[in-house]
Amino acid sequence: MQLKQAVRAKNDIIYNKDGTEHIDVCSGGHGTVFLGHSNPEIARYVHEQIDKIWHAGKIETDICENARNIVESFLPKEYHLAGLYNTGMEAAEFALRAARVITKRKDVISFEKSMHGKSMAMSYLAWDNPFGYHLDGFHKFPLPQKNEEEDTLKKIESIVKEGNTAAVFVEPMQGTNCGISASDDFYNALYEICNKHGTLVVFDEVLTSFYRTGKRFYFNNLDFIPDMVILGKIMGNGFTVSGLVMKKDHEVEPVMLPGSTYAGNPLAASAVYGTLSIMKKMDMTMKTGMIADTIKRYFQAQDNFILRGKGALWTLTFEEKQKAEEIARKAYENGVFLSQTGSFIRIMPMVTYSKDNLEKALSVIRDLI
Repeated sequence: MQLKQAVRAKNDIIYNKDGTEHIDVCSGGHGTVFLGHSNPEIARYVHEQIDKIWHAGKIETDICENARNIVESFLPKEYHLAGLYNTGMEAAEFALRAARVITKRKDVISFEKSMHGKSMAMSYLAWDNPFGYHLDGFHKFPLPQKNEEEDTLKKIESIVKEGNTAAVFVEPMQGTNCGISASDDFYNALYEICNKHGTLVVFDEVLTSFYRTGKRFYFNNLDFIPDMVILGKIMGNGFTVSGLVMKKDHEVEPVMLPGSTYAGNPLAASAVYGTLSIMKKMDMTMKTGMIADTIKRYFQAQDNFILRGKGALWTLTFEEKQKAEEIARKAYENGVFLSQTGSFIRIMPMVTYSKDNLEKALSVIRDLI
């Protein structure tokens, strides 16, 4: 599908060079601009920082300290922010290095079709390998459905009890795989197994954190807090920034190779501080609950698609890829921009949506189905 060239965007509307416009129901295509395009309050924080300092390398800046403090104010007391990075992939790579240093182990377990990034290691962690390269010590399992969970747990325990596994990486709701998630019981049992055998659990909440799935973090649905959590997307409302959170008994060490040229960038930190400062003033749980109720009202379960989701992250999965492509294309022709991958479409509205725009967009999608 050929997308038009955008020239600007405001809240939930994207304005194109040819004078047309689209209602955005996927928060910038990847679920990032949760507080709306060109949010003026966030823009004010970034504009103020532009006049101060853009880049400082390893020198600590006051805005980075402010960003770190406000991120940590959203976290359970057991956590600290181990660093701000540029992308989820970069933070995930750091999580892998950190886990190997902390445990003095090499192997890692992950679940197929998760999205941890597109570097060699992170893509190998979750996706098929058409290029012929091999990374030792990487073990992949399908994210199990209810009837497969017990067997998957047994297989994982048979690996981790050997004492070679540094971490298990989990994307609790797979944003690039139809919104599939395992049960809360599975995640709880997985943590117990890993904790028993000295293996760390790393939750990749780049897409699901900061209320996207209703609660502040996806792990708030569970009986444990992961050893590490990868953050991103919403944290900077679309600005290029991510972060790694670790339990306080795990310190950052030089051997982990922390940091990078643009890690902890002051402009990115200002976007984080602005976004989370605004978020603190909002009833995010109520707003994402209203989004969930609205989407469920429009898309009751039907034979021709499967509806999955929580909060403000929903997918509609069809039997054929062509059906999802057709809906995305025709929706775009009718002024609605949504996200489509394979046989499913994603609906990820921003919490600052206009009620009329959201209702109009959902009506267009429903009529096409």
